Amino acid sequence: MRNRRSLIKSKEKHSTNRITVSTLYDDVNENVVRVMNELGHSSDLTVRVIESPHQKTLRAAIIHLDGLADDSIINENIVDPLIQWLKENDQVLTFKEEQTSHIFTVSQLTVVENWQEFVSAVLTGDTAVLLNGSPKAIIASTKKMQSRAITEPSSQTVIRGPKDSFTENLRTNTSLIRARIQNPNVRLESMKVGKSLKPM
Repeated sequence: MRNRRSLIKSKEKHSTNRITVSTLYDDVNENVVRVMNELGHSSDLTVRVIESPHQKTLRAAIIHLDGLADDSIINENIVDPLIQWLKENDQVLTFKEEQTSHIFTVSQLTVVENWQEFVSAVLTGDTAVLLNGSPKAIIASTKKMQSRAITEPSSQTVIRGPKDSFTENLRTNTSLIRARIQNPNVRLESMKVGKSLKPM
């Protein structure tokens, strides 16, 4: 009996020692494939890979969820400055805070190495920038603020629970689901329905 207890304790110690924090890869393509597989190739997952005109190995991936992140902030403060920087520089882009703050002009920038923190930031509406050759991610604050309040449903009202209704456009409706359920297991799939009008 004592030998059995000592064996169980040794197994528990061995299992706790094997628990490691998952980190990002230093290859952009591997991280892109991994996040697409983890989010189930969801239709609202947007991935844009930008390559340097001077070096094909100098690549960056910009990852965000459509509907949760602000497209104007991403294009004006992340995509355009990064493309311009890659055209003007042929050196390797590093994760120095003073350098990234000069390139990306957003209100808040953080650097993460943990995979769970990276996925969590994307699920909450932030934009992740991955650079080839570095196992880190730049998280830019790009959460989208709704231009107007989401209207309550005129019928089928409830006393308890959320008052949101799916009366907005497609991406606003999907963003309501993402905001309520920040889980990578949520899958969104787009399809065409109908033959005459062909609505999306």
